[in-house]
Parts: sequence; C-alpha cells; structure tokens
Amino acid sequence: IYNSSPLESNYENNKDTLRFTTFAKMKAPVTISGNLDMVMAAPDQLPEWIGGKIMLGDNDLIVNGNILNFDSTHYIITNGTGRLKLINNNAENIFPVASSDSSLNFVKLTNTGTPDNFSVRVADYVLQQGNAGDTVRLSWVDRTWFMEEEAPGGSNVTAEFWWSASHELAGFNRNLSRTAHYTNAWEYGVLGAAVIGRYNQFSKVQSGFTSFSPFSINTPGGALPLTFLSFSATNRSEDVLVSWRTQQEVNTSQFVVERSGDGISFTAIGTVSAANTTGIHDYQFKDISPLPGISYYRLKQVDVDGRFIYSTVAKVTRQNSKPIVLYPNPATEFVQLKNVNVQDVKMVQLFSTEGRMIWQVANPSSLQWSIGQLPNAMYQLRVTNATGETQTISFIKH
Repeated sequence: IYNSSPLESNYENNKDTLRFTTFAKMKAPVTISGNLDMVMAAPDQLPEWIGGKIMLGDNDLIVNGNILNFDSTHYIITNGTGRLKLINNNAENIFPVASSDSSLNFVKLTNTGTPDNFSVRVADYVLQQGNAGDTVRLSWVDRTWFMEEEAPGGSNVTAEFWWSASHELAGFNRNLSRTAHYTNAWEYGVLGAAVIGRYNQFSKVQSGFTSFSPFSINTPGGALPLTFLSFSATNRSEDVLVSWRTQQEVNTSQFVVERSGDGISFTAIGTVSAANTTGIHDYQFKDISPLPGISYYRLKQVDVDGRFIYSTVAKVTRQNSKPIVLYPNPATEFVQLKNVNVQDVKMVQLFSTEGRMIWQVANPSSLQWSIGQLPNAMYQLRVTNATGETQTISFIKH
C-alpha cells in the first residue's frame, strides 16, 4: 500500500506496520528499473516512501530511465558522497539535486556529443583545488557540483546550474558571474549576468564541456590565490637564501621579497617573476647584503590585477659578519679560533685530509685546543654555529 495516510496495516496478510513518509533516507544503494516518479513513489525499492524527497547519504541512486514530476518539493538530497545517476542516454537531463532539505541546486546537462550517462551530486562548499584545499569564503556561489560521465571522452555538454541568493558568498556579483570548472586548475566560462530561472532561482549556462570534475560559479574578484607550500630563509656565510614553493598560480604576476630589521617595518629588496601556470614551482632569491644580527623576511605575492597577499615571516640570525679565523697557521702546539663567541659554537670537529674524523667537541667551553700530540700533516677543522651553519678551515701541523 502506498500514497495513503501516515500509518497503514494490511491485516489480511500480516501484522507488519509501515510508517509511510515523504522523506526517504537511503540506507544502501538503490537501483530503479525504469522511471522514478517523485510523486507516485517507488514502492518496490522504497516501500515506505510515498513521494517527496530522497536523501542519499553515502549511497548511489541509479535510475534506469527518467525522473518524473520533480519540483521545489520533490527532489534528491545529496548530503554525502552518494550520487544520482541517470541511465537513459537522453540528450538532455535535469538532475533535481539539493545539498540539504531546503537548498535546491538543480543542474541540466545537454549532450550534443556521443550519447552517455551522467551522475551528479552537489555539496554546500567550494574548495581551492576543487576536491581539496582550503574552503573558499569570498566571491563564489557556495556550491560545488560534482559530475561524472560513464564513458570518458566523446561528450560535448552544455550545463545550466541553479542557485539561490542565500547560497552566494560575500563579494559575489551575479551580474559579473561565470562558471568555474576544475581540472588541473580552475577554468572559467564566459563572464556575464545570471538570469532568473525555475523556482525563482538564478542560473548560469556554459557550453563546450568535454571533461567532468568539480563545477561552481564565481565572480572574477574571487579568483583563487596561489598556495604557498613552503617558505624559508637560510643564513649562509656570504648571503641569506630565501626559498619558496608554490602551487595554483592563477593570475600571479610577481613575488616581491621584503626584509625587516624589527619584524614590523618591511622594505622591498628584490622581485622575482612568477611562472603563472598550474603545478608546483620552486623559487630562490639571494640577499647578498644581509643585515647583521636578526632580520625577518616575507613575500608579497602580486596578482596581474594588482591584488596581493603576504606569505608567513621567516627569521634569520647572523651571528657574525666576519668569517671565523684559525691561528696560528701553521701551528705546533695549539690552535685557536677568533671572530666568534664560544657560546655561538655548537660543534667543533677535526678531520684528516682523507675525511677521517679525529675528534669532536659539542658545545665547547673554550676556543683553544692542543694539537701537539698530532702527527705533522694537514688537517681540517669544521665549526658549526647555533644556526646550523658550518665553516671548514684547513691548517698545517708541523
């Protein structure tokens, strides 16, 4: 029995009780043989459902036919990883999907290429790399349509997406909007005004899709910034090496390297042009005139439209601008270091010219060592400071 009042029992056959509902929650994948009527329901597959809404959770709903009688109160809720898949090879299908019980985000696919079957789910977020990355919080429609084709290749699809004003993030301008399709980077459609579509929602149409992955809608002001994968500044004997790695360089023009002596007021000391392509990129900049003592470095990433963001700040401590000197050289009884404080030395190691370590001293209390017992030969003294820098000095024992 279906399409009846909320509680119904068949007393002639059994004593089972069915609690009929307009809201079905799938507990396992479901396949519909033929059309799915959102009003007349599906008594064989969903016996308690009398038409209305179906919540998929993490289960796929496969319909071997068409979806009939969907509207603003009859639709499919894709609140997990579950997808709505239509198997009918129709040139045009509307997928009546929603991310929640009150959030319609239907999508219409019109395929003029090789006939194919498609699956769709919609989520109430946008990630920087489509399927990964930080959550986008400005200038987008806060919805991602995940679409897949059954047989990759051959399709040529026009897609129309629907959303409500409440789905728009701050900074989004529906009069200057476009589709966004993520492959290896976000690819944008034609810029223009959205139109009012069914159920008094807004819609955007874009043609020419031949591959399928995450889709969304955005405004150019919300172009995603690049991601800094790493940023560091390394003190070396003659300079400071600033290194960084990026990903997702979209509309990136250049990197300005800035330096500060107090961590507050920064000054530009150099510029590096950006690759401005997708993928991972590595950059380096040498500060050949570093400040003595403590200094701070950061990057200013500048977009082609003049917008910019800053990296994190890296701190560098230069213990002494003068190289460490060993004397006397040649030496007979002892050697000593100058141009360095003993508290700044973390390790001293003595090597033969063949690379064999003779002795080492960690955190020495003195900068003078006896060498009278060593055979006459050439030796190398390696000094490591508090920041991990090393300096190797050769000397002769005679």
